[in-house]
Amino acid sequence: MGRVDLRRWLARLQGVSLTVKLVVPFGAIFFVAIAALGALVVGLGGDVLRESLERRANVLVRSVASGASDPVMTGNRDRLAEVVGEARAADADVVYVLVVDAKGNVVAAAGERPETTADFDRAMQAVEELTLRAAPGDRRRFEVAAPVKYGSLGKVGVVRMGVSTAGVERAARTAAALIGAAGLIALVAGVVVYVVIARLAVRPLREAAAQLDALASGEADLRHRLPVVAEDEIGRVARSLNTFLDNLSRLVAMIRATARHVGLASAQVSSATEQLSEGTQQQAASLEETAASLEQITATVKQNADNARQASQLAGGSR
Repeated sequence: MGRVDLRRWLARLQGVSLTVKLVVPFGAIFFVAIAALGALVVGLGGDVLRESLERRANVLVRSVASGASDPVMTGNRDRLAEVVGEARAADADVVYVLVVDAKGNVVAAAGERPETTADFDRAMQAVEELTLRAAPGDRRRFEVAAPVKYGSLGKVGVVRMGVSTAGVERAARTAAALIGAAGLIALVAGVVVYVVIARLAVRPLREAAAQLDALASGEADLRHRLPVVAEDEIGRVARSLNTFLDNLSRLVAMIRATARHVGLASAQVSSATEQLSEGTQQQAASLEETAASLEQITATVKQNADNARQASQLAGGSR
């Protein structure tokens, strides 16, 4: 079944113009290339944007952990609120910032923290180093946690920062839209340019085909020549066809001249034949006159012989 469909498709393809045969594959390949390139760029761009977001979050949570160590030890909640508020406002992708003391109590918070699982909370509060984990139940958010350390006392709390990837995804979609628009414009421009070039390339072939069709129908103007505007294969075809027309024109001229000579020779042969016929007729008439004269002479001789015989008989009887 597939082979039959392929054959039908190939048979239909044979009936389309050369311009379509050149433009359609180019457009398809160009479209696939732009789509693949766009997908690659968008994918890489999304990864780069997410990595950049993660680096920003890491730097910001370290800064908060560093600035929160003294207020956590002294219990200065106003200062903690100021620190987490500044961190929350520093980056639009930061959803919330929490400072948890060593007992697990939230001593400062900025932003609205969504609900998480107890296991996730325990794991993030127990971190001993910078940690990044995906938030449970929300694929568009991750959380970064860093321990708050104070001198020789070591860990005295944890800073937890929730970061949303919605902005990164919007940027990726915007980049995809821009790339798609640029790709579409490039595709249209490329197809237009390719169509113009294809038509310029195919036009001499169309003129050659039209000239050959005219020759086949017997209505060609042998004085018409194809313009040779390039030295490529199409220019060689046009030049070869012009050479063929030159040779054909000379051959036709020779045939016409030969036909004229044959006509003149035929006229001369016809005239000579007529003269020969007239001479033959004259000779026949002369022969007929001669025959008649001979018959008269024969009759006269016969009569004279009869008269002589009668005279001889009469002479013999008188004796």
